[in-house]
Parts: sequence; C-alpha cells; structure tokens
Amino acid sequence: VARMQRRGFGVAPAPGELDGLWRTCADATNGAGVITLDGDRTGLTPRGFLYAHGLFVAKGRAETTWTLLRVHGYDDALEPMVDDDDDDGDG
Repeated sequence: VARMQRRGFGVAPAPGELDGLWRTCADATNGAGVITLDGDRTGLTPRGFLYAHGLFVAKGRAETTWTLLRVHGYDDALEPMVDDDDDDGDG
C-alpha cells in the first residue's frame, strides 16, 4: 500500500499512517481484509482494498480511488488501458 501511495501521489505515507488503515480494514472484515507479507509487512487483501476504497468514496474522496486505478493502468470504464507504444504492428 505504501508503494501504491508513492506511485500514485508521489509521497510516502507518514509513519504510522497505515496502521489505522490496517486496523480499520481488519476490524470491518473480521481479519479477512489484511494479510501479513514476509513476516513483518502488512498488506490488504482484495476484500480489504475494496473496503478501504469504499471508505474513500464515502468520505467524498472518490478521486483517490480513480487516481490509483489510472496509475495502475485502468481507464474510466475500468478497462485496462492499451499503451500505443506497445503496438507490435500486428493490427
């Protein structure tokens, strides 16, 4: 999630900022929204990701979700964007 924030917004989360997100997602999903990675890092499961972004939308911050989706290659229709530079000349 920290990497996603840096890639999407160009800033790292403040120390401890993600701890609240992990707790909120874990509590709301009975633990199914978070996962321990490499023994010491915490990440979101797909369920946790959807829950977290539902919170952003509910707080009027839908642009946060859209920004991250666009940075990771999705368009406004939630379809993967095709990079014209990747055209291999087949069609």
